[in-house]
Amino acid sequence: MPTEVEKANQEAAGVLKKVRASRGKLQGNFYFVGKADGSEGGLKLTLAGKDVDGGKAKTGGKKLRAEIKGAKFALGLVQVIDGKLTFVLHGGSASKSHISKCFKKTLSKVDGLRLLLKVLIKKAGDLEGEAIDEKELNTPEEEEVLSPEEQAELASLEREQAALGDLSVHISAFLSHNNELEEYNDQLHIELTNLQELRDAGASAEEIHAARVALSEVMDVGQSLHITEGTPLPEGIRDVLNLSAQNMYL
Repeated sequence: MPTEVEKANQEAAGVLKKVRASRGKLQGNFYFVGKADGSEGGLKLTLAGKDVDGGKAKTGGKKLRAEIKGAKFALGLVQVIDGKLTFVLHGGSASKSHISKCFKKTLSKVDGLRLLLKVLIKKAGDLEGEAIDEKELNTPEEEEVLSPEEQAELASLEREQAALGDLSVHISAFLSHNNELEEYNDQLHIELTNLQELRDAGASAEEIHAARVALSEVMDVGQSLHITEGTPLPEGIRDVLNLSAQNMYL
């Protein structure tokens, strides 16, 4: 049976194909999870017309984070901008270079996701995006021919999204700063619970050590979160951080 990561990556290939084929008429929501060295990664993609508020992308992303321990994450939109498939980052702890590394090293090798080598990536507000692979981006390829059934499905999806009007009204919570802190808090809980369960089950020293490393990596992620100067962390996150620090040495 495929893992949550494998299922998400397989589904992402279909969504990416539709967004590109629409030439800008369709938009997607993405939730990326990956190891800093690019050795392991997952990508949850949903069509905006089918996931207006990003809830499905968020739920799927949390499942990926539960499987890929100690990973960083990023979320945002997938759009066709100036004819180029572009990932626009709105939040998370993963940098553009981190995502690029994982796309090239791991995710582009998944069946149907080689297209990731031809995308641009940028932060929201940036004027220009950076190529994942400049050579691949500029290598001409034959235009993919859609079957009559695929064309009909694409036209239906385009009409469905167009009927929604301004998507930014619906997706703002998914892309917000508060969501970024909430995601960080959730990941701390996941790693802390995993460590506590291993202790309760009498796990080996090696397993305990691995869980501590994963927890410490998530705690380090907090350094890259955007927090306005003078604004304290929410009390709930402070409590979890304190509990996490205590558990690192038990």
